[in-house]
Amino acid sequence: MTTPGQRRTQLARERLSKLQFYVDSLTNIERSYLAARYLRKVPAKYRSYLLRTMTIAELAFCQVFSRETYGW
Repeated sequence: MTTPGQRRTQLARERLSKLQFYVDSLTNIERSYLAARYLRKVPAKYRSYLLRTMTIAELAFCQVFSRETYGW
């Protein structure tokens, strides 16, 4: 028997793995497009830091996650 917290954690992990699978299945052009859309949402003073520290796939994942979670 699992606790409600364990079930919730399992559902969250499954959801994240589905989002990651979606990002992995995209072409490089589609990932770049999503990454650019995410960077436009970020304040200008943080954009260069994100470009230095994150990959295009990670930025694309952030865009997909924010779209699915927050609707924007």
